[in-house]
Amino acid sequence: MKQLIGNKLLYAGLVPLDSRELVDRYNECLRIAGIEPTRLKRINIDGAGWSPEVAEEKGNTFYLCHDVANPMAIIVSQAQFKKPVYFPTYSWMRRMLRSVFDGNFREIADITATHGLVIDFDNQLASFESPADLLLLNSIVPKIDAGELSKAAIEQQKLIDAFFEGTNCLNSEVQEKIREHARIHGDLRRRRVVIERMSDFGAFQDFYTTAFGGAAVLRGADGNDVLILEDEALYSETSVPDGTILFFLYEKDYGLLRFLWDAGWISIPDRYKETPDLLIRKKEVLLAHSLLDLEKNIDWDNLTSTQRKQLVGKHKKNIPEMYFELERFIAMALAKKTLPELSDELSFFLAEPASHLHPATQDVLWILLTRCEPRNILELYTHDKNFFLNCYKKFGKAKREWVAGYLAANYTPLMLQP
Repeated sequence: MKQLIGNKLLYAGLVPLDSRELVDRYNECLRIAGIEPTRLKRINIDGAGWSPEVAEEKGNTFYLCHDVANPMAIIVSQAQFKKPVYFPTYSWMRRMLRSVFDGNFREIADITATHGLVIDFDNQLASFESPADLLLLNSIVPKIDAGELSKAAIEQQKLIDAFFEGTNCLNSEVQEKIREHARIHGDLRRRRVVIERMSDFGAFQDFYTTAFGGAAVLRGADGNDVLILEDEALYSETSVPDGTILFFLYEKDYGLLRFLWDAGWISIPDRYKETPDLLIRKKEVLLAHSLLDLEKNIDWDNLTSTQRKQLVGKHKKNIPEMYFELERFIAMALAKKTLPELSDELSFFLAEPASHLHPATQDVLWILLTRCEPRNILELYTHDKNFFLNCYKKFGKAKREWVAGYLAANYTPLMLQP
């Protein structure tokens, strides 16, 4: 992991909680959530309040979850706005947190000046019994709990309202109640510490989840609800209601990807055909991915074009046929000749989510596409860091170094994207 950390690709953008006050505030949020507090003195957290140090301490990456059906988030600093979410249990979490911040930024800034808050993502189910339960998730409401602070603000406002009723302003007992409340909780009249209940999150229709070993729900694809599973054994024993299509993600005949292609949900973007240089970059990534598995100690970025050709000749039998198909396709595009129909493998290697789809739906499709084709290393890292890390750990030293350098040069953090 040193290469990723050194290139600011792993745990970049975390917010440091480097004082006892901030860690105590975080621990109070853990208590509110029913989670054992940390014993650590200093930690770092992401946009959802997840900490790599606390995860290591607890031996549980998904410690901010009561069952995978019920994730939560902890906000103790307004600096968490737009920060990455490193281990989401659902694909919508980054967009959900952005929505919470956008709608309540002044309140969050005020609350986190002295307290933290816990966000419970309520989806009406306490647990899942089978993958088919995922189809029941049609809405999600973020419930925001600022602990005693919001309750105290509401109580104080009621006392003030009572003070102005009739002649209560002359009542010494009413006056003393207000003074006593202010002594305990401070003067909350000018603070904005009450967050109204939010409505359903609008980008929840299609989602990916880590539940059941990885699953996704898509609605309205060619007029159908679609459930996708990654666990083949679970796929074999799962039944779904009428009107729902069940897919195993890794079918050898590309069943899911064919379906999405025919539905117009994925396609090869026109910019590849209009700008062959983009295809050349794809070709180089594919070649590096192949050769760095076959040769040890290659300094890929410093190889000359002649040296790369020599390696291609040496390992031609072990390089995917798709690489040579892509090479011919690029040559025909540069020569302005009629482009041939591509194989399924190359088509899906180049495919992207359709631009007309909701961004949250595109997020899900990117996860599915890159899990089927992890050689798209930039897209994999951008949209599914969990799976990327699983792949990265299996790479040899030369490939890890190349991947870290390639991503550092080409990756734009999602927090800087629209």
